[in-house]
Amino acid sequence: MHSNRTVVHPDYVGLGLGIRVINVTSEYMTREGYDVRAKFSSVPVFRAMERQSCWQFQDEQRPIGKTRVGGNMNRQTSFRENVRVFAFRYIGGIELDEYA
Repeated sequence: MHSNRTVVHPDYVGLGLGIRVINVTSEYMTREGYDVRAKFSSVPVFRAMERQSCWQFQDEQRPIGKTRVGGNMNRQTSFRENVRVFAFRYIGGIELDEYA
């Protein structure tokens, strides 16, 4: 199972809600028998995951050239340059009760 693109409303950014959603859903999927991985380019999510004992850092990539952006991105071009991509693996260990 692959996790990416968790979005939190701007009014609630910085409260730890994003990483809580990611942790709870990842724990649930692990209990269902899935190997959960996460790959993203968000530095704040990278920092949050680094502090979590339930996530193991796997890799950082810097694609050469330009990365294609999908959807209705309001950029002059549909490419982002020099994007760092972080990969983590969920190793578990949280109690879902602490998130209730």
